[in-house]
Amino acid sequence: MRKFYSFFVVALVAIFAHTASAQYTMGDYTVSPASGATVKSIENVTVAFKGLADGIDAHINPSNAGQYINITSADGDVYKPTSFKAGIGSSIDNLDLTFPAITKAGTYTLTIAAGVVKDYDQAETADEGEQYSVNGEITATYTIEQTYMNVWTLDPASGSELTSISKITIAFPETMNRDGIDEYSSPESNITLTCGDKVYKPQSSRLLDDYYTAELTFETITEPGEYTLHIPADVYKEFDTYENESANPEIFAFYTIKETLGIEDVAVGANKASNVYDIYGRTVLRNANADAVNSLESGIYIVNGKKVLIRK
Repeated sequence: MRKFYSFFVVALVAIFAHTASAQYTMGDYTVSPASGATVKSIENVTVAFKGLADGIDAHINPSNAGQYINITSADGDVYKPTSFKAGIGSSIDNLDLTFPAITKAGTYTLTIAAGVVKDYDQAETADEGEQYSVNGEITATYTIEQTYMNVWTLDPASGSELTSISKITIAFPETMNRDGIDEYSSPESNITLTCGDKVYKPQSSRLLDDYYTAELTFETITEPGEYTLHIPADVYKEFDTYENESANPEIFAFYTIKETLGIEDVAVGANKASNVYDIYGRTVLRNANADAVNSLESGIYIVNGKKVLIRK
C-alpha cells in the first residue's frame, strides 16, 4: 500500500508540474512577416508570444544581440539587428527587431537562439516551483523577388577584410539588357562610408563604359576599424523607365580594415631608383627617385618589393 501511495504522489506531482510548465510555455508565437513570405525587403521583424502571464523580458543586451539573433542569406551574408526591444510599452508580449534594410534578391533565414527572452511570470513566481520559461530556437525563411535593380555585385564584396579602401564599384548586371543605369541623385553627396563617428563621402563617382557599373572613389582610408557603406535608395535608376521598381533599393555593405603588420614608413635613398606598385599590384612609378616616391598620396605601396606606408 505504501508503494502504491508513493507512486500515486509522484505521479500527481508530475502531472501538476507538467500542467504548470505548459501554462507558461513560450512555444506559442507568431512571426511577422510570416515565415515563407515573399517580400520586397526585410527590415522589421516582430515575434508575438501568446498566453504569457505578464509579458516578456529580454536578458540579451542590444549591444550583443547579434550573437544570438541574425538573418543569413543563401550566399552566406550575415545581418545583425540594429535595434532589439522586448516587452516595451503596450507590446509587452512582443520581441521587436530592426535590421539594416535587406533588399537584394534571394532567400534568407532568420534565426533567434533559444533563451533570448523569458516569461516575466517565472521571475515573479519562482517560489512556486515553475520551470524556467524561455523561448526555444525560432527560425523563419523569406524570399526577396528579383527585379532589375535589386541584383548587384560589389567590389570589394561586402564582408571583405582589407588593408585600405580607396575605390568601390557597384554593378547592376540585370540592367545591361535595358541600356544600363544612370546616376540620378548625386552619389557624392548621398553615399557614405562610416566608421564610428567618422563619415567619408566619395570624392568622385562615374559610370563605366558598360553603363551598368558605377565607380566610387574615396580618399585612401587605412585606419583600422569596421566600415559601413550606405547607398540610399534611388541613387541609380535603370534607363528604361524611372518608376520606383527601376531604382536601386537601399544598400548596405560592411568592410573591415585590419592593422597591417610589417609596414614601414618609406625611406628611399636619394640615388636609389625604385619601382612602386599599389596594393593591387598595379604599377604606380617605375625607376622613380626619392622625391617622386615621397610625393605620392598617403597610402600603402609596394616599393622595391617591400610594403611601405607613405604619410603626409
